[in-house]
Amino acid sequence: MSTPKDLEDRIAAARGRAAHGEVGQDRLSPDADSASALGFGLRAGGQFVAAVVGGGSVGWLIDRWLGTSPFGLLIVMIVCFVAALANVWLTMTKAVDAATTLGAAKEDRDTEEVDGESS
Repeated sequence: MSTPKDLEDRIAAARGRAAHGEVGQDRLSPDADSASALGFGLRAGGQFVAAVVGGGSVGWLIDRWLGTSPFGLLIVMIVCFVAALANVWLTMTKAVDAATTLGAAKEDRDTEEVDGESS
């Protein structure tokens, strides 16, 4: 069982690591990056499939209601397909911008540490 002094020592050590930027380094490991990329890809793919299937379903319902088969299905499905492509494109653009910003910030931090200007 931990004593209060042991707990204080562990808290002080954690604060010291945080002050030197050592906390959260495990999140930058290749495994974490791979898992993050996989999750991002699955989410983008899921959004794409959901938009196309949802659009097809709505188009099919419009065809059944108005008796315009297959034009409602085709038109709504094409519109949803284009919207899904635009959504995936925008999501990917935001992810690339965020990764570029993060990479530039990490590169600046690494350069400061090499130059000895890190505080």
